[in-house]
Amino acid sequence: MLRKLASWIFIAGFAACLVGAESAPTAPAAAAPAGIQRRPGEVFGKRVRVSALVSNNANKDDQVTYKEDFKTGEGYTVTTGKNASVVLVFTNGSTLNLGPDTVLNIQEFLQEEWNTETKVAELTEEPSSSTTKLFLVRGELVGNVKKLNKGRDSSFTVNTPVGAAGIRGTVFRIVYRPDPVNPTRASFSVSTQEGNVAVQMQGAQGTVTTSVPVTTSNEVVVLVDLNVNATTGAVTVTTPPQVVSAQPLSTTNQVAIAEATQVVAQVVQNLVLPPPAPAPVTPTTPTTTTPTQPTQPEQPTTPQPTTTETPPASTTTPSTTTPSGTTTTTTPSTTTPTTPTTPTTPTTPTTPTTTKPPTTTPPVVIPPAPTPVTPPPRTTPGAGT
Repeated sequence: MLRKLASWIFIAGFAACLVGAESAPTAPAAAAPAGIQRRPGEVFGKRVRVSALVSNNANKDDQVTYKEDFKTGEGYTVTTGKNASVVLVFTNGSTLNLGPDTVLNIQEFLQEEWNTETKVAELTEEPSSSTTKLFLVRGELVGNVKKLNKGRDSSFTVNTPVGAAGIRGTVFRIVYRPDPVNPTRASFSVSTQEGNVAVQMQGAQGTVTTSVPVTTSNEVVVLVDLNVNATTGAVTVTTPPQVVSAQPLSTTNQVAIAEATQVVAQVVQNLVLPPPAPAPVTPTTPTTTTPTQPTQPEQPTTPQPTTTETPPASTTTPSTTTPSGTTTTTTPSTTTPTTPTTPTTPTTPTTPTTTKPPTTTPPVVIPPAPTPVTPPPRTTPGAGT
């Protein structure tokens, strides 16, 4: 009796958390802590059956249809058609088998670098920490996620329009499909073969978020009434969901998981992932060094001449007495002190130039002035002798 009561409480709680859910509740991917450098990882498409369409999320015109193996990564969406399928192998060792009519958006896939080759079939845990965030627009997938490095904040999340599944290292199956007859109704189920999955459903107006654990060999299936915006494609839950089952893994899911797991095992049996190429180094612009102008030699300081003060001349004139008794005044000689010569300023060495010999100017000879001629005396006519 208590077991039945606990089961009804679980179903009622799960139904309540779906009421009024927004179009696309998502579990936030854990951000890499400081000091952890991650770069976009690679995703390999293997065992393509029929075809797979790969389109660029940023440019819908950039899309390629593959019928053989291919390589893609974050920022791309993989779509399978009717009766088609493909196996995606991530460089962190995780694998996803996409079933028919499935649309999977690889929103984010970042991974730390590693230095050794990785044999996928032998992995039990990821070779380096990673962040994976996927959005299942519609369809079904079976995943095998290796043990995540929680010590370095690894995460693996699969979102759908009505719920999100946080994977913790497990084998699981997720199905989200609108009803082909009634597009206002959809079914959402999460099943696990081993390990645990935390299903997060967003409450009305985004006010409440509840996490429902799905443990090993169990499944939860819910029918949801919804409204799809024809313009944006946004999905809104309109009525309380109808819980179909919360029980041990059904035979249908057991078979689906077993078949997908077998295909993946064949794909990765001899698959070796090489370490990623080193991240490209952005070339730096060389620094242009301006040549330094030669320093001009300092001009030597011209020594200032020392000024010698001239002693004042004596104003007293000594007198000398001669023997005859006559006093003779002798004026002493005054010696003018020589002004010190200003030292020659050393000249800055210059480029030697050719010195022309000095031009000798010939002396100018001034001829002697002519001897003046004395005119004869004038004789006045009629004068007497």
